[in-house]
Amino acid sequence: MADINLIPQEEKQQQAKEKAVKNSTIVSIAVFLLVLAVSGYVFYTTATLNAAILERDGKIAALRNDIEFMSGIEISARNLGQKSETLQNILKTRPYYSKMLVEFEKRIPETVTIDNFSVGRDNTINVSGSGIDYISIARFIQDLASQDSLFTGVSLNSVNLDAQNGRAAFFIVITFDPALLRK
Repeated sequence: MADINLIPQEEKQQQAKEKAVKNSTIVSIAVFLLVLAVSGYVFYTTATLNAAILERDGKIAALRNDIEFMSGIEISARNLGQKSETLQNILKTRPYYSKMLVEFEKRIPETVTIDNFSVGRDNTINVSGSGIDYISIARFIQDLASQDSLFTGVSLNSVNLDAQNGRAAFFIVITFDPALLRK
């Protein structure tokens, strides 16, 4: 059987045009929806990235503030280290005067009374007191000047006999080696 088409040629052209317009409209709408979806995705991604950038900038600013705060602590720590080293140096090189006092007290006989004890210039000690007689003062000076003593020299500056109580008042200057006090 043969296909007989009774539709006029103009009508066929008109139907082809309508079909082409319809197809191009569908394609245009599909392309429009595709462009709209891609644009939405790009907008969403850009907004998300901008929010992440702002959040990171906030964190960076907070960390910079923390660093600024820590710089003061770092400076204090460095100064504390220098102070600690200075203090350790002082403690290592300081003389132990308590050692000298113990040595001095060991050498005081019962017959001698000390009235004044003071540290003078040039590694000296000034001592004044009294003894029951000249011999007790001489024994005290010999004990201070002995070889096993911290004291390097003893000089008697004055000695007087007190007529009221019968005791001999004295004033001596003792020299010591400060290096012996550091051991």
